[in-house]
Amino acid sequence: MTFAMNLGHQAKKEMAKLDRPLARRLRDRLRELAENPLDPRLSRQMETDPNRRYSRVGVGASSFK
Repeated sequence: MTFAMNLGHQAKKEMAKLDRPLARRLRDRLRELAENPLDPRLSRQMETDPNRRYSRVGVGASSFK
């Protein structure tokens, strides 16, 4: 089962500013998360908000519900 992911306008603008290798790693991670966002190898539950998860890619991190 694949989940739908929608990037907001600001997220798209920020991704356009990234260098190509980092943007590619981020796109690859988003594809993996779309397949299984609860996979513990890909994302972890946030301690401050149990309804949100986060995933690290290189030097950055993103959170999602």
